[in-house]
Amino acid sequence: MAVTTIDDLVKPNVENAGAIDWIVNSIKTTFNYSILTFAGLVSYAVSGLAGPVTASAMMLGRILLDLKKGVKTRWNQLYREGLKGIILGNLAKLFYQNVINAMPNKSIYGKLGRALAYNPGFMGMIYNPVYLKTTEILDKKIPQKSEWRNLTKRIFKYNFIPHYITTNYIENVQQQVAASAFLGTAYRVIAG
Repeated sequence: MAVTTIDDLVKPNVENAGAIDWIVNSIKTTFNYSILTFAGLVSYAVSGLAGPVTASAMMLGRILLDLKKGVKTRWNQLYREGLKGIILGNLAKLFYQNVINAMPNKSIYGKLGRALAYNPGFMGMIYNPVYLKTTEILDKKIPQKSEWRNLTKRIFKYNFIPHYITTNYIENVQQQVAASAFLGTAYRVIAG
């Protein structure tokens, strides 16, 4: 599939709709993205780039994952990924700032402790449950009972080393969250 414009990647929420449906759908899409933009601006004002960068990474991940599957992403799917990203990015920033960076990392034990506190600690106990709950609410997808455990095990298996690096060798909290978000996106596209 040759990609030349955003229209090659993203399609409207309703295909082959009449004029009225198209207008209603356009109004809904504009409204949703206005909310997303407002949430991103509030997030930026309150906590910096953590929320908007994570939202962008998750939206990019959705497009790349759908591109890999050979389907176009719907606008409402991007909007939902953006909202999840803003919520999860701010949670990650709070965790990095208040827990990870408060832990000493002068020894190998401190470095391992930091990495384990983030993955599987934060990822398993906070990030994954919030991600699954927002997916349930926004996408109306009910997660399976074992989905949390499987997601946590996969993220630990494939992302422990990258999280070890981000928690110990990147000092700036915004950069830690951005690196983690884009590593998560890469994992999602590769594993997905």
